[in-house]
Amino acid sequence: MGKLDILLFALGSFVLASAKLPKFIEPCSKSAADFQKCCTEHGNKALPTLLPGVKELNIPKLNPYYLDKVVADAGPNLKITLTNIELQGVDTLKVTDMDVDFDKKTVYIALHAERVMVIGTYDIDGKILVLPIRGNGPINVTIVDGQFKYRFSYKLEKKAGEDYAVIQDNDSLELKITKSYFKLDNLFNGNKLMGDNVNKFLNENDQDIIKEIGATIKAVISSITRTTGGGVLSAIPFNELFLP
Repeated sequence: MGKLDILLFALGSFVLASAKLPKFIEPCSKSAADFQKCCTEHGNKALPTLLPGVKELNIPKLNPYYLDKVVADAGPNLKITLTNIELQGVDTLKVTDMDVDFDKKTVYIALHAERVMVIGTYDIDGKILVLPIRGNGPINVTIVDGQFKYRFSYKLEKKAGEDYAVIQDNDSLELKITKSYFKLDNLFNGNKLMGDNVNKFLNENDQDIIKEIGATIKAVISSITRTTGGGVLSAIPFNELFLP
């Protein structure tokens, strides 16, 4: 075998090896009776390896997870912008259910988090419920016992003769949170009395507040889910993730 033949053989072997699934991602059979259970279990097995980030899957560090900016659509009476966001507690996330509809090309993932903190800088102006609120500064929103239901559609695109799934823009997230804690510093230009009263109001009415600012929380959680799922799907052929 000549040098050129050896080089081509080595290159071909590398390509074939690269196409294989990473060891920490296990495929599931579409025809298996326990397909949902398989997806859920294998998703949980993969999470610890995904948390530090996986360069070959274009997945950044997930715990903590950093996000530059979120501008939330909280309705006509409230404007919220978060910047320099740090999401802590991703390591408490567990997949509780997962399913794929191969005919409709949709994916459903249910997640549970024991405790997640959204830390960053806020800029807020408007009303929450009937209460005027205005200010900018550090923010900490702590979520306890959160349940998240993420759904997205995908389409298959050919790359080098293989089908890869691409997440579409119509993804959605439903959330249900047992308890939330809020701390917004520097409300009303640092007026301590007004700021303390508003923070007290927010924490005493946390369920109603989450409904008001839910778009902000959804945007942060959706970002990490989309980043992780999109990284896996864009790097691994679809028929290697889901066997016949």
